[in-house]
Amino acid sequence: MTYHNPSSWRPSFVSLAFTTVAATSTYYLYQCVSQYGWEGTLWLIWEGDPYPPLVRDEFHALRDVEASLDGEAKILDRLEEAYQRAQLDSVDGASSATLLEQWNQNLPKRNLDKLMARVNHNLDLFASKVDAVPSNKHADLKPLKKQLSNRIVQLMKRADICVAQYSAGQQQQHEQETQPTD
Repeated sequence: MTYHNPSSWRPSFVSLAFTTVAATSTYYLYQCVSQYGWEGTLWLIWEGDPYPPLVRDEFHALRDVEASLDGEAKILDRLEEAYQRAQLDSVDGASSATLLEQWNQNLPKRNLDKLMARVNHNLDLFASKVDAVPSNKHADLKPLKKQLSNRIVQLMKRADICVAQYSAGQQQQHEQETQPTD
C-alpha cells in the first residue's frame, strides 16, 4: 500500500486555485473591456463605476427619473382602477357626471383634480429632466434616454385619457347645473 504525503497535495491545490482565479479574472476583465473599453474598465476597478464622474452624474439623473416614474405609474394605475370601479358600480349607460362622482368616491382622501394635475406636472418635469441630459457624452446614455422618453410618453397618454374622462364628467356636471329646472 502506498501512502501519499499530504504536503504533496498542497502545491497542486494551490496551483489549481491560482489557475482558477487567474482564468476567472481574465474572463471578467475581457468582459469588462469588451463592454466598457479600457478606460471604462479602469474606472470600474478604481471607482466601482465604469463611467467618468460627469457621465456618472448623468446616469444617476436618469436612474432617479426612472425610479420616480414607477411612483407615477402606480398613481395612474390607482386612477384607472378607481375609474373602472366607478363604471362597474354605476348603472349601464350612466352619465359622465355620475361616473365622475363615483370616481371621486373611489379615491379615498384624494382630490381627483389635484391628483391628475400633479401627475401631469411630474411627467412634464421628468420629460424635461430626460431632455436635459446630453446623449453625446457617452454611447450608453442614448438608449437609456430613449427608453425613458418612450415610457414617459406612454404614461402621458394614460394620463391624457384620465384627464379626458374627468373633463367629460365635469362638463356634463356643469351642463346639468346650468339647465333651467321646469
